[in-house]
Amino acid sequence: MLDTRQVAELTKVQYHDIDNLVRFGVLSPVRQGRGKARQFDLLDVVSAKVAILMRDDGYSTDKIKQAVELIKLNWQPGDVTGGVWIDGNNNLEWDDARMLMKSRDDTVVAIKHIPNKYYGVADIASEVNIEDD
Repeated sequence: MLDTRQVAELTKVQYHDIDNLVRFGVLSPVRQGRGKARQFDLLDVVSAKVAILMRDDGYSTDKIKQAVELIKLNWQPGDVTGGVWIDGNNNLEWDDARMLMKSRDDTVVAIKHIPNKYYGVADIASEVNIEDD
């Protein structure tokens, strides 16, 4: 389990950004309560990273909540595929595939983020180097 400070460090955002995600109901810590530090798991960390990317891309809190729900329903830590697609009508869909592209040196690399179109949850999770308890 991780506290808010650790989640902020892993997602490379400010502490108050994680705090706001909790206050607005985007994230639901595994443990929280009066006088107790919030505790987050790997699914929360990955959801926070996607939420911050979506916020930076201009999505509303409601749309971000929908994406986090899709993640919670469809992705488990350890899954190597999966992402949130956003179509031209601003509808969210889960995709079990892994989106790939070729780099200049002919190696294949995963696409983690296409602004306003794709959020590669499995590939975003691969950036997080923690053990999930």
